[in-house]
Amino acid sequence: MDNNLICIAKITKPHGVMGDAKLMSYTANPEDVFNFPCVYDDKMNKYHLKKKSGVENIFVVKLNDNNSRNLIEELAGTKLYITKGMLAPSNMDEEYYHADLIGLDVLNQANQAFGKIIQVHNFGAGDILEVILLDKKDTVFIPFIDEFIIEINIEKQYLIFDFIKAGL
Repeated sequence: MDNNLICIAKITKPHGVMGDAKLMSYTANPEDVFNFPCVYDDKMNKYHLKKKSGVENIFVVKLNDNNSRNLIEELAGTKLYITKGMLAPSNMDEEYYHADLIGLDVLNQANQAFGKIIQVHNFGAGDILEVILLDKKDTVFIPFIDEFIIEINIEKQYLIFDFIKAGL
């Protein structure tokens, strides 16, 4: 899949018989999923979302004025993406999109290579970086907390993490 695509939602299942879909938003503010002029699936098919109703991060939507429940049944489970170019620039110097962190090399406090960030997770207690180790066999999770991050350089593609201070 294209590294410029950022997953922001998923079509979960049909809603009713008039071609509406249930959509789960992955954006920090769930309503932000509707701030984009369009979204794409992994084959770059374009969809326009029209919100009908919603609670928390689950919405009932109309896709491209579709009226076919059968189409939504086929699309159930489809992830929806935006391109990196559709994101607004970050407002703060110390603010990063998860997509910008994925792929960064992780170095220890002595600038020695440790691994590479493959995913950013949040299980409810803050962001956690999933890092594949240099041997490419195992992954570890490290907390994405300011006090343990020495430096992040998006342009040079690295993050320096203080493993000693983190007790790892």
